[in-house]
This record gives sequence, structure tokens and C-alpha cells, in this order.
Amino acid sequence: MWVASVDQMMPKRLTSEPAPGSLSQLRLQTKTTSKFETRTAAIHVTPQPNQKFDIKVIKEDAQWLSRNAKVNLITALRATVVEFQSRPASHLTSTLSSQDIVNLQEASGVASMQSSALVPIAGAAQDAETIWADFEKEESRRQRIFQTYLAERRHFLMTAALVQENVLYTQPSASVLTTAGEPSTQTHLIPANDRPKYLDDLLTTYLQYVTDAIGRLAEGLEAVVEDKGLLGEELELEWMRTALTEVVHALTVVFQSIYGNGDSFVPSAVVGQWFGLMDNYGFLNGITAVS
Repeated sequence: MWVASVDQMMPKRLTSEPAPGSLSQLRLQTKTTSKFETRTAAIHVTPQPNQKFDIKVIKEDAQWLSRNAKVNLITALRATVVEFQSRPASHLTSTLSSQDIVNLQEASGVASMQSSALVPIAGAAQDAETIWADFEKEESRRQRIFQTYLAERRHFLMTAALVQENVLYTQPSASVLTTAGEPSTQTHLIPANDRPKYLDDLLTTYLQYVTDAIGRLAEGLEAVVEDKGLLGEELELEWMRTALTEVVHALTVVFQSIYGNGDSFVPSAVVGQWFGLMDNYGFLNGITAVS
């Protein structure tokens, strides 16, 4: 039988960071930097003959993401490496070049260029070398890295919400009777004695995350990033999408933890935090009673 503890099931990335400038934060930064240097050391990143990457560029991109996304170096390194690994697919699914359009025309069996519906597209398309040069620019690469980081955030909250739903509401495994009349044995993810504390921790952790995510949404991308090259419309919309996704899935866990408590009252501090959140951001202010 596997028993999950609170520490195992509570997402670590949702826990609070040490206070800025505190001794705990300095120790954490030192430890993270040490891990970062170890994982990017030459002994761990020896390139293969068919692989082409510059570890110096990867480290610089990870440090750039750490500053602009306000995350530790290990998290930033992960997003940077994920973007690097998905780069071929990103390039293949990007804009069609003029050469691609000509190849499509030939493959479709269109004899006359003038009779093809691809003519207007071909006239506006860029050369393959131009598209590749734009793709390889530092600005384009770092925008993709930041988008990868935002996607990581969205999928993390989606996964966390699904995990908590399974932990709280998945039915115990089917009972097995070894002999007639003997009681059945069941597997529980959380022991009954630990469930109240687990639910309280879940509620306070995710409600604080909702508060933080709404705050980020209200402030906008400009208040977070240092690199003003990220302040394009596409990335700002992606930032809003990420914050809203996090709010939705974190609220799902909040309500799951409340329902899991049954008829027990929610702590007064949590209720006060909820109404304070609603008041600060004008939740439901636009709805008027029907006369």
C-alpha cells in the first residue's frame, strides 16, 4: 500500500519563497547557483558528433530568463533546454518560405503559376534563408524561451489540479475478499487522520496562488520583465492567458479542498482573504439586481 504524505503531494513550486534579502534567500540562491553551474559543467554537457549547441549561449539564455521571469536558475535552465529541444519542430511549423510554396505548387500538379491560388501567398512569402536568419536571432530565440516558460506554468497548474482531484476524490480500489465473510481491504491515498491538515494546507496554498496570479494579471507583463523587447502584443496576450489559466485551475483546487471538508467551516482567515480578494478586484461589481 502506498500512502502519500502532505509533503509528497503538495506542489513545491507553489510554496512561498524566503523573504527578499533574508539569510534564507541568500543561502537558497547560493545553492541554486551551485547546482546550475554543476549541471552546465562541461562534464555533463559533452556534445555528440551530430549535435550542435553552445552551452555558453544556453547558460546566458537561462540567466536572462531567470531575471525576467523572476524564477530560480534551475527552473530557467529547464525551460531553456525544452525550447532548444523543440526548436526543429518550431521552425518547421513556422511561416512557409517562397521555396516551400513552389514545392507545394509542384506537388499539387499545378502547371501554370498564374492559375495557382498560391500566387498571392508566394509573392508575399520570404526566402527560406531570411526566415531562418530571423528565427536564429537572439530576440526571436528568447521570445520562444519565454513562451516555453509560460506554457510550463500553465501545464503545471493543470497537472496539479488533476493530481489533487485524483487524490481527494478517486474511489478506493475494488475490494477483494480472500475468504467468505472476511472484511475487504482498501487503499487510501491519504490516511484519514492526515486529511484535515492536508485540506487546510491545500486551501491556504492555492488561495494564495490565486491572489498572486490575479495580482500578476492586474500588473501586466511590463511590471515583471526587465527586457522591454518582450513587450509585444503576442507575448502580452500569452501572459494574460497564462495568468487566467492559473487562476482557473488554482480555484478548482480551492473549491475541491472546501468540498472535501464536508460540513466543516472554512477558517475565518481564509474567508477574510477571499472577500478581500473579491473587493480589491471588483469581482461581480458589474452585476446588478433585477428590479
